[in-house]
Amino acid sequence: MRSCLSLLIILFMASLALAQSGMVSYEQISIGVDAPAKSIAASTLQPSGVAPPMRCLVRVESTSVRYRLDGTAATSSLGTPLLPADEPLVLSIQDATRMSLQGNVSSKTALVDIHCGQ
Repeated sequence: MRSCLSLLIILFMASLALAQSGMVSYEQISIGVDAPAKSIAASTLQPSGVAPPMRCLVRVESTSVRYRLDGTAATSSLGTPLLPADEPLVLSIQDATRMSLQGNVSSKTALVDIHCGQ
């Protein structure tokens, strides 16, 4: 119970920090284990009509994924695991541009929320 409360506080603070600093784009990525690895859309990383974002907050909503930040495609067995219970990742826009995401639980579809902002 205590860890759930801590996680909620961390999520709230991270969301508040991004909201205060000016979130400018949002994307939800749906990733299956058998589909090719996915990356964050260019329209999320470079939205038109607003100042370019400087960082992105990445949070897994359901089912774990694997990610890589080196420009190489993640696979269901290769990459750093990211679980729904993990703290959100805060990435520089450069790392977010290189991010590759892949589901790693067979027959499950993972949802990943990405908020980019100042």
